[in-house]
Amino acid sequence: MSHNIIQNSLDILEWNDLLLQLSKFCTTELGKEKAYNPEILEENEIKIQLLKISELKSLLLEDENPNFSGISNISYQISLALKGASLSIEDLGKIKLFLNRSQELHKLFNINKDLTPTLFNERDNLNELDELRNSINLSITDNNELNEKNFPILKKLNRSIISIREEIEKKLNTLIHSESMNKIIQEKTISTRNERYVILVKSAMRSRIDGTIHDISATGQTTYYEPQIVNDLNSKFILLKRELKIEIEKIIQELSYLVGDYGNEILENLSIISYLDFLTGSAKFSIKIKGNAPKISDKPIINIYKARHPLLYLMKGDQVVANDIEIGKNYNGLILSGANTGGKTVLLKTIGLITLMAKYGLHIPADPDSEIGIFTNIYADIGDDQNLEEALSTFSGQLAFINEVLNNGNEKSIVIIDEIIVGTNPRQGAALSQAILEQMIEKDCKIIVTTHYSELKELGSSNSKFQNGSVSFDLDTLHPTYRLKMGIPGVSYAFEIAKNYGLQASILNRSKKLIQKNEQNMESLLEKVQKYEEGVNEEKNKIEETKNNLAKKEDKLKEREVKLNFQINELKKEKGIQFIEELNDYRTNISKKITNLQSMSQKEMGDIQSEIISLEKTISNKLKTENIKIHKSKFEKIDITKIKIGDEVFIPSLEKKGFIQEINKNQATVLLGQMRSRYKLSELMISENNRASNTLQTKQQIRKKVETKFIEKDIVPPIIQTSYNTIDLRGMRAEEALNKMDQSLDKMSTSEISTVVIIHGHGTGALKKAVRDQLQFSIYISNSRQGEQSEGGDGVTVVLLR
Repeated sequence: MSHNIIQNSLDILEWNDLLLQLSKFCTTELGKEKAYNPEILEENEIKIQLLKISELKSLLLEDENPNFSGISNISYQISLALKGASLSIEDLGKIKLFLNRSQELHKLFNINKDLTPTLFNERDNLNELDELRNSINLSITDNNELNEKNFPILKKLNRSIISIREEIEKKLNTLIHSESMNKIIQEKTISTRNERYVILVKSAMRSRIDGTIHDISATGQTTYYEPQIVNDLNSKFILLKRELKIEIEKIIQELSYLVGDYGNEILENLSIISYLDFLTGSAKFSIKIKGNAPKISDKPIINIYKARHPLLYLMKGDQVVANDIEIGKNYNGLILSGANTGGKTVLLKTIGLITLMAKYGLHIPADPDSEIGIFTNIYADIGDDQNLEEALSTFSGQLAFINEVLNNGNEKSIVIIDEIIVGTNPRQGAALSQAILEQMIEKDCKIIVTTHYSELKELGSSNSKFQNGSVSFDLDTLHPTYRLKMGIPGVSYAFEIAKNYGLQASILNRSKKLIQKNEQNMESLLEKVQKYEEGVNEEKNKIEETKNNLAKKEDKLKEREVKLNFQINELKKEKGIQFIEELNDYRTNISKKITNLQSMSQKEMGDIQSEIISLEKTISNKLKTENIKIHKSKFEKIDITKIKIGDEVFIPSLEKKGFIQEINKNQATVLLGQMRSRYKLSELMISENNRASNTLQTKQQIRKKVETKFIEKDIVPPIIQTSYNTIDLRGMRAEEALNKMDQSLDKMSTSEISTVVIIHGHGTGALKKAVRDQLQFSIYISNSRQGEQSEGGDGVTVVLLR
C-alpha cells in the first residue's frame, strides 16, 4: 500500500509529465533516460548537482553550447569489443563520432574551467583517448568506409577489381553488339549470376556459343550464359573480391580489438557524457522556466519566493502568477480556503512539484534566494481518488491515504490534501479533520490542506502550529487570481458562483435563510476583511511607487551633484594648466634677465631658478592630486598586492584606459591602443567593476578587447540588461536590423535611458560588423564597446547615449 500511495502521489502531482518535458531538453538517448528516471541523491550530492546545473546555465548564456548531437548508446557494441568480437563498419562509425564528441566536450570544459569549477570531476575523468581516436579517424571516413589512403592494399585491390571488371564489360559489350550475335542474344545487356558476369542468350541458340550456363529464366526462354572468352577474367575477378573482403575483415577486426583495449575508458566516458547531457538539459529547462538553484536547508522547511507552477509556466510563460510560500519555520500546517474554482489546486501542485524538484537536485521555478529542505516522503491526495478495483469511495480512499501518513509520516514528510474528509456528515467530517491534522502535526509532518470547513479555518486562527491562507478571488469576473494571501481564510462565494451559473434566485434566497446565522456572519466578516486588505495593499503599492519615484529623483540629484563637482574640478584643472604656462613664460623671461645681470653671483642666479622650478613642481603635483579626486567616483587607487597582468587601468593624467602588460616592482607597462608606456603604479587607477569581470577573462579576450575598434572616449559603464534598455536584432537582415536600431536609439535618446545593450549575436559576423560600422557614425551615441562576458560577450554591443 505504501508504494502505491507514494507512486499515486507522484501521478497526482504530474511529476512524470514534468520529467517528460525535462527529457525533451536532453539530446542523447541515455541523457533523456537519466532525465526521465532521475537518481535519488544524498543531501550533499543535491547541493553539488544544483551548482553544476547553475554553471552549465552560465555556460549556455555565454553561447558556449556543449555538443551532444549524433551520440548514440554504444554500450552494447563496446561490450562485444571487450569480448573480442568483430564489430561492423557502422558500429565503428558510431564509436568514431562518440570519440570525437568526447574530445570536443573535454576541450570545451577545459577552456571554460573558470565558469565550471564544480564540474572538475566530469572534466578530469573524461578520457580524450587520443591514440584510439586518431587511429579510427585515420581508418574510417565520414561515410563509414575504410580509408584507402591509410590502407594501400585496399587501394591496390580495388584498382585491380575495377580494371578487370572494365575488361570483362568491354569484351562482353563487343560480343553482344557484334552482327553475328544478333540472332543468338535475347537482350543486349550484361548481367551477373553467382558473382560472374553473363549475357542473356536465347535458350534455343545456346549451342551456338562456347561457354557455361549459370541460370535459366522462369519461362525457360532465356539462359544466363558466361562466354568462354571471359571465363578466366570472371574467376580472377571473384578471387580479387574475396581477397579484398578478407583484407577488410582483417582491418575491422584489428580496429575492434583496439576498441576493446579501451572499452572500459569508453564506457566511463559514455556514463560521464550522458550525465553531462542530463545536466545540460536541466540547465536549458531552468532557463526556460526561469529557474534557480534554491538554498538547501538542513531542516525540513519551505521558504520560497515568487514560486510558479513549472508546467503551467512552460505553457503560459509570465502570465503564470508567482507566490511566496512558507511552511515549517513558524508553523507546520497551512490551511487553505476560498472559492472552489481551481486556484487552490494549482497552488498545491506547485508546492508538491517544487519540493520534488529540489529533492532530485533540479532548479526550481522561483527566485534565487528561496530556501527549501529535503523531504523523504511526499504524500499528495488531490481530486477524486476512488479506487475502483477495491470499491473504495472518495471518503474511504482518503482514509486509507491518511492511515499511511499517520503510520509512516515524520518530520521529513510533506502532506498535501485537497478537500480533507469530504463525502460524509459535515459536522463529523470537520471534527475528524481537525483531529487528524492535530495528530499529523504531533508527528511533525508539514501539511498543506484545502477545506471549506469553518472549524478548520478557526483552527488556523487559534492554534499557532497552523496558519490560514487563501487564493484570492475576483468577485467581478468570478475567477480566481491564483494569488496566495497568508493569514486570512478565504470566502467560498458559493452563492455568487451559483448565481453566475444561472441558479434560480428563489433557491439562492432560500439557501441564505437556511444557512446558520453565525456562519453567514463569518463569511460576511471574511469578505470585509479581504476587501479591507485589498484596499491596504493598494495603498501600500501607491506608497511603494511614491518611494521609488522619490528614490529616482534623489539619484538624479546625486548625479547632477557629481557632474557639477566634475565641472568645478575641470575648471580648477584648466586654471592650473594656464598658471603653469604663465609660470613657464615667467621663468624664461627671468632666465634671460639673469644672463644680463653680470653683477649677480652664480649662486644667487641658481637659487632663483631652483625656486621657480620647485614652485612649478609643487603646482604640477597638486594638479595630479586634483585629477585623481575628479575620477574618484568611477575609479579607485591601485592595491599593489592585487594588481595583475590583464587588469584594465585608468591613467588620470591622460584620461585614457589601458591594459596592464607587465609589472616590475612599483612600475607597470600599460598598453594604450597600439602604444606601450611605463607608469608608476601610484599614477594609475583601477575600476572596481573591472576587477570582477577580468577574473573570468582569458588572455585572448583581453587582447581582443585591446584591439577592438571601439576605443573609449566617455566611459561606457557596466549595465544590467532589461527589456527597456535592450535592442534585440537577432534573426534580422542587415537593412531591417539597422532601421530598427536607429528607430529604437531615437526613441531611447528622449527617455531617461543612458546606456543601451544591442544584441546582434555571433552568427557569420556580418550583422555584428554592419551594426558596429553604423554606430561609428551614429548621432545618438557618444561611445560604444563590446559586451563584457557577464553581459553577453562579443555577441552584444553596449552604447552610451549622448
